[in-house]
Amino acid sequence: MKQLKYLVISLFTLGLLVFNSCLSNSVTNYSDDARVYSFGIKSDSVPAFAKAKFTVDQTGGSAYKTNGLIYNADSLPFKTKLYGHFRAIPVISTYSSAAMFFNKKTYKSGDSIDFRTKQVLLNYAANGTDTLSYYVDVRVHQVEPDSIAWQLRTYPSYGSSETEQKAVYCNDQVMLFLNNGSAISMYSTTDAKSWNGGSTISTLPASASLQNMIVLNNVMYVIGDGQTIYSSTNGTSWNKITISSANQLKSLIAGYDNKLFAVMYDSSNNYYVETSSDGANWSVQYPIANIELNYNNGNKFNSFPISDFAATTFQPQTGSPKLMLIGGKDKAGSTVNSVYTYMAGTGQWMDFSTEIKADSFPASKNASLIWYDNRLMLWGGTNASGAIAKDTLLCSKTEGYIWTRRDTLVNFPKVLNYKTRTKASVVVDKYNRIFMIGGKDANGNFIKEAWVGRKNKLGFGLSAM
Repeated sequence: MKQLKYLVISLFTLGLLVFNSCLSNSVTNYSDDARVYSFGIKSDSVPAFAKAKFTVDQTGGSAYKTNGLIYNADSLPFKTKLYGHFRAIPVISTYSSAAMFFNKKTYKSGDSIDFRTKQVLLNYAANGTDTLSYYVDVRVHQVEPDSIAWQLRTYPSYGSSETEQKAVYCNDQVMLFLNNGSAISMYSTTDAKSWNGGSTISTLPASASLQNMIVLNNVMYVIGDGQTIYSSTNGTSWNKITISSANQLKSLIAGYDNKLFAVMYDSSNNYYVETSSDGANWSVQYPIANIELNYNNGNKFNSFPISDFAATTFQPQTGSPKLMLIGGKDKAGSTVNSVYTYMAGTGQWMDFSTEIKADSFPASKNASLIWYDNRLMLWGGTNASGAIAKDTLLCSKTEGYIWTRRDTLVNFPKVLNYKTRTKASVVVDKYNRIFMIGGKDANGNFIKEAWVGRKNKLGFGLSAM
């Protein structure tokens, strides 16, 4: 350090003597301000450098035994190269500077710096004596941002044999309902590391159809029978609602556009999509027969499912929220490969499957569907013959038009011994964590597992998963 200082002072003194010999009657005061006020990196070969925004913290370098800290709050993309022919050229602005060094090596504008190693920037003020040093931390993501890290968590200790299971996300909790055929119990968690509850719910009969449980505006609804619905905000106290409709309830579809959507049927086995804002008062939206009469680009719509479908609501990057309905069984009992979507603004149901190749999107029922990181994700289910679907995951980045198989970044790795399944409950919480709970295996046995995963980039800045 002393050698650097003597070098700077010598150069500064020599320049001062020459300057004073020319202007013997003038006095120049040289700045003692050595602060760096902006920092950037340019490179023709690494576009990410141009997008990086660096912060100059004048007081943040104490942990590195420097006067300040220079860092990029948003890390550079995974595997960004900081060396070799990928030139990283600092662009530095100071209040004044007589000389500058990186790790005690003289730096001049245009030099390329290897930021793989720790770099300390030392700047001499224009007076040649005052200095400030900065630790330069060029941050690069150390994990693949689009990858999901899956963890097997705990499942409640339920002493009885299960006849039905269902998990939903409501009021910032994952709530799991288990039926043993004579009573229903509820367990809740925020992370699946531990579970609360387990007491029998006295206000919800064992005859309630757990598979027909949905959430609207933080209220849970489940079908009791063809003319009754039960509602709850906490999962333990349920209110019985007698519906005012001439038709019978078949399936609850989803909560969307501040309404409950359901499939109902009349005494002649005609089926309808009906809606309600309170669970009690229902009105026919469309006869299902009329939906199936429509055409998409000349292709007649496929059968509309009345049960065992996968459903979700989502907000695409552009446009209004949508309701998606995939697979299931139609009124004839056949397993379908329909991909129906509904948007309140148009008031119309559309069947995307008329444009999807059947071999790339086979018929299925009891699959699990979510909207996650601007894509639809469809897991499991069974095919028309009742066998568990071979593809554990199908994804669509086009809101249901095009589907791709087995995204290795987000799918379950083989080393985790994940079992393919049907009727699993999959929900997403406010921390972007995916919870996959329960389901049935290929032998029809209930799977007592809770998996939790989150895409790495959606967890940056959040607490540990």
